[in-house]
Amino acid sequence: MEKLELKHLAPYLPYNIECSIYSEMYPSPKLVGINGLFVYLNYHGTYLSFELEKIRPILHPLSDLTKDESFELFCKEQITCANLKIIEVPTEFIDDKLIVINVLGGDNVALSYDNEILSECPLLFYEWMIEHHYDVYNLIGNELAIDINSL
Repeated sequence: MEKLELKHLAPYLPYNIECSIYSEMYPSPKLVGINGLFVYLNYHGTYLSFELEKIRPILHPLSDLTKDESFELFCKEQITCANLKIIEVPTEFIDDKLIVINVLGGDNVALSYDNEILSECPLLFYEWMIEHHYDVYNLIGNELAIDINSL
């Protein structure tokens, strides 16, 4: 079984991600710092410290990506997202190509550019998804994070 690691939480640090600490007294405190094996959280001005394995980040599964968020993420392109209609937007910056997002099941996503599957996902996609609290490490699938829709 995988363990939650510093590398999983560190990218979310600047974005006030909420976490579960399994306490009714402090529901969903926000991540404010990490130091080795300890995580620092803030709940309305009360600062808390927990061991890394005692918390679970609260994240969106990739399947939560909405039409509006797709537009924000791929605003220079035509987009097809699983079960969504094509959104037509200016394409002068990307050679009139088509980006398609296919949700393959669970949290698996395939991106294609002009009908060729991309072997690498551009960094800006990951940065945007982390900023918007999406689970890019499959932590929900590995039971290391909580699906925000289950709360």
